[in-house]
Amino acid sequence: MSIRLSSNCKSCAELAESLTCNVHNVKVNEKYTCDSFSSASELINAIQCTNCAFFQKDNCSKPAQATEGMLCGDWAPANV
Repeated sequence: MSIRLSSNCKSCAELAESLTCNVHNVKVNEKYTCDSFSSASELINAIQCTNCAFFQKDNCSKPAQATEGMLCGDWAPANV
């Protein structure tokens, strides 16, 4: 069995803000894995609380800790 923690759509350069895969043109979940995975070049700067759809919202899983620069497993792209 192959375990690929970092090859998920959340950290893929091909993930659009609408949670659509730009390679396969399908809606994806941030937990999906894919053999066409392409790591986002600025992963640490791109996935943080300030650009998360849940930041300062009731559905944030860690509201007391959420701050600029914090990385979180529940991150989702904000619709900008």
